[in-house]
Amino acid sequence: MGQKRLLCILTLGLSLMSPTALTQAESFDEWKSRQQQQTDAWFSEQQQAFADMLRSDWEAFNSHLSAREGYQPKPSAPPSTEPLPPKPAQPIAPALPEPEARAAPDGRSLPFIGHTLSLPAWNAPIPTNYDDSKVFAEAWEALARAPDTEVMVEWLENQQRALNLGDWGVWKLIRAVSTGNQQQQAVRTWYLLLAMGYDVKIGFNKHRVAVLPQVEQTIYWKQYYTGAGLRYYDLTQTESLPDQLFLHGQSGNDRKPLDFSFRKQPRTNPSTRSVAITHRDRSLELLFDAQLATFYQQHPTIDLIHYFEAPLDPILEASLQKTWSGMATDTMSDLARLNLLLGLVQHGVRYQLDSDLFGIEEYYQLPGELLANGAGDCEDRSILFARMGRQLLKRNIVGVRYPGHVATAVQVDGPGISYSLDNKRYLVADPTYIGSSAGEAIPDLAEEQPELIF
Repeated sequence: MGQKRLLCILTLGLSLMSPTALTQAESFDEWKSRQQQQTDAWFSEQQQAFADMLRSDWEAFNSHLSAREGYQPKPSAPPSTEPLPPKPAQPIAPALPEPEARAAPDGRSLPFIGHTLSLPAWNAPIPTNYDDSKVFAEAWEALARAPDTEVMVEWLENQQRALNLGDWGVWKLIRAVSTGNQQQQAVRTWYLLLAMGYDVKIGFNKHRVAVLPQVEQTIYWKQYYTGAGLRYYDLTQTESLPDQLFLHGQSGNDRKPLDFSFRKQPRTNPSTRSVAITHRDRSLELLFDAQLATFYQQHPTIDLIHYFEAPLDPILEASLQKTWSGMATDTMSDLARLNLLLGLVQHGVRYQLDSDLFGIEEYYQLPGELLANGAGDCEDRSILFARMGRQLLKRNIVGVRYPGHVATAVQVDGPGISYSLDNKRYLVADPTYIGSSAGEAIPDLAEEQPELIF
């Protein structure tokens, strides 16, 4: 298995070699030396093209900001049919600050989604300063030749399977094991992603080094660089200012982009936290996995449909059903149950802009993140309501995007504003329009023909 890992780098690998047997006339050390000579010969023959490319094939590219088309800033306060409570003097700070996971001081263990992972040694020395393209070839060769590099790649693939990691988890884990200064960490991350078969480039200028993966989804509010018609995103750059980087040429065919959807949910060692969503004399007492919420913190912003489709945290899902069963009786109509849940989300989740909460223009929270942080804007509240409503109300729920606002619509009978989808009627339900009932839309948006998210 280990010898196949370098195959991912240039679609060639040590598995192409057939180690010769130890002869009676040579010692083990002599045999080992001979094998190393064969390895070096193979490397120079089969991978010289890639190393040569890294020494010479670089081109300057300007970055582009991926902003969502039609984006409009949101109001600082939610729309309401009733007086709003006083706004807190200070905005709520996120409850789940997410420093990147890092190995323990001994370098042999790593805390990750509630587990303590035992790290293999990975001591291949690489340059500390990358102000010339030739240095990247030197670093790549050093990592490719190091025996413990293959061990690290195999360890990463084993953890990916054992922890059921999607590509967001793989990205976070690779970042965690890629040690050194900022430039060395970027180079190690780049190498490991290549070794695992991902389409990724590295870029540099006189100020920094950036690892630039291709991502299957469109990522918003991040700088990207275009190569061969593909977008390569600068995921670690915190500022959305334009930049110029030198990028290397193609690194092989048949490479896969990172998939940042939420199809896979990692196997955490859960850390259970509780929160209450309250309105009047009703309260949903909810439990959620803080490890899972932290895992998704700082996930790049992708299209809303992925958040509406994301699976619920199993702990949250179980507690939802338990607390709801004691609140919504069988004698209540479907519309009454819908309005009960709608009121709880409207009044039980504080409204706060992403710019105040996270310091960025737009960030969508999954339900666990929203519950942990205790605040969110219209997208976050709509995602939470839709995910809870599908489970508790047993109804189809879609997102509704207006200019500058997001709500939901529920397949249920009732008076008021509705939208048609597949010849079925969906009644608007806005978790951010405080005091509204199902069928009521914000007056300024009532005549709009919104986009349905499903």
